[in-house]
Amino acid sequence: MARAKRNKPHHPAKVHDRRSRDLLRNAEVAAVEVDDPFGLEPGDKIVTLRSIRNDPLGRLHTHHQIDEAQYQGGRALQSDWEKAERGPQAVDPTRENMSMAGRGGSRLRKASARPCCG
Repeated sequence: MARAKRNKPHHPAKVHDRRSRDLLRNAEVAAVEVDDPFGLEPGDKIVTLRSIRNDPLGRLHTHHQIDEAQYQGGRALQSDWEKAERGPQAVDPTRENMSMAGRGGSRLRKASARPCCG
């Protein structure tokens, strides 16, 4: 016969810890406090895990080797660097202008080279 369960007092104020405990063996994470997207009050914070494995700026910030201003400046530089590294997306100087190709493009170029209205 099964043993009877004892009634435990219900504490509605008790908060459940829903953080994940199953990390990979080679995971390098740091706990960071961010704004709660589901918070009822503005400014509510939650603690989340951030991967610092391939993130040198995150690692330096987590170990308090750089401050918040240096971290934000580094992220801005990283964003600008990544945008500049892609280069121009719509300009290809090696190809002919496709908007004029097949539609009398040579006539349009000649017409635009002539002076207009004397």
